[in-house]
Amino acid sequence: MTRTRLHAGRLAALCCAGLLTLLGGCISLDIVAPTVVSTSPGDGALGIALGAAVAATFSEAVKPALLNTASFTVVSAAGPVAGAVTVSGLTATFTPAQALAPNTTYTVTLTRDIKDFSGNALGAAVSWSFTTATVLPSVAFTQAAQTVNEGAGSVTVGVTLSAASPQNVTVPFLVSGTGGGADHDLADGTVTIAAGSLTGQVSFNLLDDVLDEPNETVILTLTT
Repeated sequence: MTRTRLHAGRLAALCCAGLLTLLGGCISLDIVAPTVVSTSPGDGALGIALGAAVAATFSEAVKPALLNTASFTVVSAAGPVAGAVTVSGLTATFTPAQALAPNTTYTVTLTRDIKDFSGNALGAAVSWSFTTATVLPSVAFTQAAQTVNEGAGSVTVGVTLSAASPQNVTVPFLVSGTGGGADHDLADGTVTIAAGSLTGQVSFNLLDDVLDEPNETVILTLTT
């Protein structure tokens, strides 16, 4: 009878290669850690849409139950972002519960709690960052229209920003309408909304020309 002797050194070599030879048969051992092969947004990306989701694609399938908001985090200077994690194929996606903040840098981290189906964890935690787009606030009149008697004296028109700005916001406006220089003293100009404020005002005087006239209009148009 011929006997085959398997030396310990040969066994170790086979194990390191991912194969264990035993009584002439082979079983496969997965000892390879999963890696992150791509991310969205990419590391250092700028101008990312405020409604964007965050995704990571792995080199192999990982256990979906281990992918959650503890192992897949999105954080800004204001703190962690609330959201939900889903897995489809090799890709895990973090969907924020609400829109991201404008002009803000977010750091994404995948922890070593993430493992493949053989129990191999990520070789190291993976982190990357991206920055969202800057969104300029919109500006509008507080009221679409108002009616004022000619003898009222002064008129104030309110202007509102959709969001406060860290700097003064100056908006040009044009004046038109059937009312002329004999009816008011308003000319083309600008309105300034102070930093941190949401409102500004355009004020002008009505001039009573004592003429019997039909209703007249003063139209202000905000420009850029």
